[in-house]
Amino acid sequence: MILISGDGASGSSYLVWLLKELGKSNCPKGYELPDLLTGEPVTFELLREKRIQDNIDKIDWSTVDVIKHLGGFCFELHKWVDRFDWKVDKVLIVTRGLEEGIRRRWVKDPINNPINHKFLQVTYSYFQDMTTEEINDRARQVVRERIGAAVLQCVDRNYPFAILPFPKFVREPQFLYNELAPVINKSYDEFLVVYNKITDLKKVITYATAP
Repeated sequence: MILISGDGASGSSYLVWLLKELGKSNCPKGYELPDLLTGEPVTFELLREKRIQDNIDKIDWSTVDVIKHLGGFCFELHKWVDRFDWKVDKVLIVTRGLEEGIRRRWVKDPINNPINHKFLQVTYSYFQDMTTEEINDRARQVVRERIGAAVLQCVDRNYPFAILPFPKFVREPQFLYNELAPVINKSYDEFLVVYNKITDLKKVITYATAP
């Protein structure tokens, strides 16, 4: 099983889509959702999806190859693995890095989640009185804890893992293939066919440099 953890707005949906096109299942059998009209994958975090939550102990997890649960796996990876006795083949930790990740969260649009009290893990009233400098300091702390916790949990149990910096892992197919090769059982040429089919580098560059 491939588990995807890390930061939001760091290419995790693309990674799920790519793995699906490479033949991996990203939803339990019987709970599949259709792709969006654009051809992109459903972008929900599997363990937060209501149908999954309502039936979570009835699901045959052997039918699932890829699960994306960003913050949930960062902080509670062991809990999920132990609950369902998953065999972890690899953990992929996506991130934009500390400063870039924070900068992105200041983008005030509905697609990219801006910094808010939930992300900072503080109360709304406390958040309202925070200065920009205090918010940025707290955000750096949260990102460090988030990525650090994911890495340490992998180290604790010797799970194979990779940190995938965005946009590098989308822009550089050889780099991404090297990290995925142990779990996808494809030659580089086979991988590249799928990569070229779904990857629009113009969009990646725009998304990576926005706002």
